[in-house]
Amino acid sequence: MLAAFPKITAGYARNTDTTDVHTQGFVIEVELPLFDRNQGSIADERATRERLKDEYAQRVFEARNDVASAIADIRSLNAQIAAAQEAVPLLERLASVAQTAAASGNADVLSYYEARSSLLEKRLEVIKLEEELMEAKTALELASGQIEPE
Repeated sequence: MLAAFPKITAGYARNTDTTDVHTQGFVIEVELPLFDRNQGSIADERATRERLKDEYAQRVFEARNDVASAIADIRSLNAQIAAAQEAVPLLERLASVAQTAAASGNADVLSYYEARSSLLEKRLEVIKLEEELMEAKTALELASGQIEPE
């Protein structure tokens, strides 16, 4: 924007020509922007500002989208963890009953091992979901720039 104003230069000049005429003195130059007033540079600066504004708006939109996505993931994972943890006590009882039945000879050992395997798979699922929850919380912290208290 400063380029739209006249450029003023002051200095000392000393000249000679071929006929042995010497000239010296102070010089003041003023460049008057009469015709273009440096409109090209001004337009470039405005375009740059607009581009920066657009990029900023895009980054803000992406950050808000990342935060909303992370919050949705956290809510979904919390629901999945609650459902999986709800199933664990039932599977523990099933494994206990199958073990008692297998020990008394009322059921085969294979059914006990299947019940025990289902219990271990559900516990592993809970652990994996908790790991995904921690990753989603980390993503939320990165997107929002704030640390979420435990």
